[in-house]
Amino acid sequence: MPHRSSKMILKTTRKYMNSCYVVLGVIIAALGSICLVFARPFIERFIDYNLQLRPNAEITKMWSHPDVNVSIDFYFFNWTNSEEFYYMKTKPKVNQIGPISYTEVPVKKIFKWHPENNTMDYGKTHYYYLDEKRTVVSLNDTLISINALMAAAASKSRNWAYLKRTLIDMALKFYKNGAIWKRTVDEFFFKGFNDDIVNLLAVLPTSMRTSLGLFMPWDRIGYAYARNATSEFLGKHSIHTGVGDIDRLGELMLWKGKNYSEAFSEGCNAVHGSPGEFQRTHLKKHESIDYFFTDFCRALKMDYLDEVYIDGIRGYRYIISPSVFDNGTLYPESKCYCNGECVPYGVFNITSCYFGLPVLVSKPHFLGADPYYAQQVEGMEPNKTWHETLITLEPRTGLMIEIKGRLQLNIYVRPTSHIISFPTKRKMAFPVVWFDMYAGISKDSARILSMVQNAPFYANIMGLCLMLLGIVIACWQPCRDMWNRRSVQHMEINRLNHEDDYDEEMDHVDVNLKSGTIGKQVGRKILSRENLFGLRSNFPSLVYITTHPRRSLPIIISHLDGDEEAWKSCLEDEMRQQSELALDEGSSS
Repeated sequence: MPHRSSKMILKTTRKYMNSCYVVLGVIIAALGSICLVFARPFIERFIDYNLQLRPNAEITKMWSHPDVNVSIDFYFFNWTNSEEFYYMKTKPKVNQIGPISYTEVPVKKIFKWHPENNTMDYGKTHYYYLDEKRTVVSLNDTLISINALMAAAASKSRNWAYLKRTLIDMALKFYKNGAIWKRTVDEFFFKGFNDDIVNLLAVLPTSMRTSLGLFMPWDRIGYAYARNATSEFLGKHSIHTGVGDIDRLGELMLWKGKNYSEAFSEGCNAVHGSPGEFQRTHLKKHESIDYFFTDFCRALKMDYLDEVYIDGIRGYRYIISPSVFDNGTLYPESKCYCNGECVPYGVFNITSCYFGLPVLVSKPHFLGADPYYAQQVEGMEPNKTWHETLITLEPRTGLMIEIKGRLQLNIYVRPTSHIISFPTKRKMAFPVVWFDMYAGISKDSARILSMVQNAPFYANIMGLCLMLLGIVIACWQPCRDMWNRRSVQHMEINRLNHEDDYDEEMDHVDVNLKSGTIGKQVGRKILSRENLFGLRSNFPSLVYITTHPRRSLPIIISHLDGDEEAWKSCLEDEMRQQSELALDEGSSS
């Protein structure tokens, strides 16, 4: 068996390595192509699966204890000329007091899973903590406002029979508060306060309270009373989990066990939309969405406004649709929200949802409403920047990025002459309080949501990079070999500490390269161990070894630090044989 020299082994190994580079490059390029074609569908399915609400799923834990920063600021309209209420020529004057700031911690308690129809029952609980740094008034400061219970009693009884109205009038003669409520900040909100009308309603039979249209489930009254650390006020919700149909994720199916709201008539009482953080996935521009606000017993339509970026996340921003504040004037389909009496554009009536209190909801300071409302009271200063409700959603997942909820509660005062203790000819929406609720996801959640949103883009970039890398690896060695064969390099030999005649002969080499021949004596000197390897320390860059026998192209080799096998392996077979014969002759001589 013939002996294979180390030169032949090295050459064979290099050929195999070149082939391995090509194969490796093709594999990497193929992986890049697969990533470009299949990464996006895989990522989409991965996102949809992880958005579905399931027992013990990570998204369920995040949803039940959301990592959001929630604050709510109350701005109270303090009534400064309440003693002149019965003088019709004098408008009520109000002065905005606030903010009275609270930090809100929302928690959801899951009651039951329904795998048979992919729904889940839960309740909302909100914990409120006073933010003393941002609150500008003391909770013990006294504020003045309209008596909502007296206005409710007068409003409810105005169309009753004479005898019934007389009984109510006699009962209210002993009522001391009259048209004014004078209470502390804390009492107007979370603490609540006692009222004789509430006590009277508590002792009346249920049937009579129902006929009166006034009912109070608690023994105290306050605009935020019974909301702290309880889920009873908002009731039980049943939503779709997204399993089987991701487009229905978070859709409200039942509220308080029913698929309709008892507060409104048919046509406006359907329970639909989203009650919280989830909205339908794959949102489209210029399409409206629906949110069901349990505080108002109805769904509010949100219209698309524009596209924004918050913390690096692209989001769609929505505002409350103008149809929400209409009572059939501009949008005939909204007439069923009149709740007994249609009023000018700018407010909607939630009397039947708010325990019979004649409450009208508007934008703060009657922003965008009919001028009729602002003309009835002094102190209104609407500002679109501060008083508009804005909701921003991530369009792919439908998750909430930021919400700025700003709405105002007003007491509807109507003329009444049958109540001696509340004789007024005014017809107005009396502003009481407006709130500014802010909720935004945390930095960590924003980072995760940004990665989810940009995952398909990252996958495409990775696929392109892999394809380019594979092409470079596959083509690198063939291109390098071709370049070495076709490129002509100029020899630079510096600092050769040798005899003068050797320098002259080396110069003679450069002259004869184009002819493809080198003198035998000079070739021996170049190829001998004494003249080549003995002077390696004097070769700063490159040195010509010989020429290609067929193409007359120079073959070059870099500064060599190994043995003579290294540089000889760079020559092709025919040239290697010539160089070996030259070495043998030089050794024998």
